[in-house]
Amino acid sequence: KVIAHQANRRIFEGTAEKIEKRYPETGLKATEILEKFVITIGNHGNNSTASQGPGLIEILNGPNALKGGDHILMTGYGSGFSWAFNHYII
Repeated sequence: KVIAHQANRRIFEGTAEKIEKRYPETGLKATEILEKFVITIGNHGNNSTASQGPGLIEILNGPNALKGGDHILMTGYGSGFSWAFNHYII
């Protein structure tokens, strides 16, 4: 799963389309790639630097919780945001 800074859904849709075009050998369509993103902006809005937290809570406790062997990619806007968030969790 990918948990990223969430300003708007269009960013994720555009990213999924670019990944599909750049890596056709995967056979994944943009819709399948989009399913790998944890998107909570519809529920929580753009909460700036706190946008990774709701996504993390969702994949730890939600209906689509992680299973053994799953991986998480976390990314934020700006190194300070990413470092502070990931440092706090670890």
